[in-house]
Amino acid sequence: MNNPLTRFERQEPWQPARHGPLHEAVWHFLATASLCFGAWYLYWRWTSSVNFDALWFSVPLLLAETAAYIGLILFVLNLWSARSPQPGTPPASFDEISDDPDAPVRPLVVDVFFATYSEDPELVRLGVRDAKALRYPHPIDVRVHVLDDGKREAMAQMAREEGAIYQSREGNAGFKAGNLRNALENSSGDLVVICDADTRPFPEFLEETLG
Repeated sequence: MNNPLTRFERQEPWQPARHGPLHEAVWHFLATASLCFGAWYLYWRWTSSVNFDALWFSVPLLLAETAAYIGLILFVLNLWSARSPQPGTPPASFDEISDDPDAPVRPLVVDVFFATYSEDPELVRLGVRDAKALRYPHPIDVRVHVLDDGKREAMAQMAREEGAIYQSREGNAGFKAGNLRNALENSSGDLVVICDADTRPFPEFLEETLG
């Protein structure tokens, strides 16, 4: 029987769908038509269809329809262009991301947090291994932290075996948010990547986000 924890081993990163000029032109036409007809409808609703004998019902309904139209406008603005933004150039050193003109020229330090409470250590191990395999076009110091609110020896052993930093704390105040805050107070990375216990970051994650 196959290990259920590795059934996504060959999963490929999601890629945006490619749309041609015709597809985008049809979308622009339909979106514009929807906005025009929606504005026409709202004009009629506000000027000719208000039921003054039942304002307690008519006005809230009209406000809800107006809010829905505003939502449509925001939806169209958000999806008007099918082109994805191009990622920026990944910074080569700490001084490139610092506002301090005297910042040292050194490799970036990235802390990768895996917050866990009751998950199987073998499940977390897969994500830890993937985090250790993160690529970057410049020298970089990636530090993987296992934040265990379950305080389990099996999880601590897994972290030692994988060369990860194991962190636990007294009590569980704040639950996951408290766990992450404790980790932030006990780490010193320039940037932080926060992962759920079952997250498996793709190798190019830092290349595509730090820019």
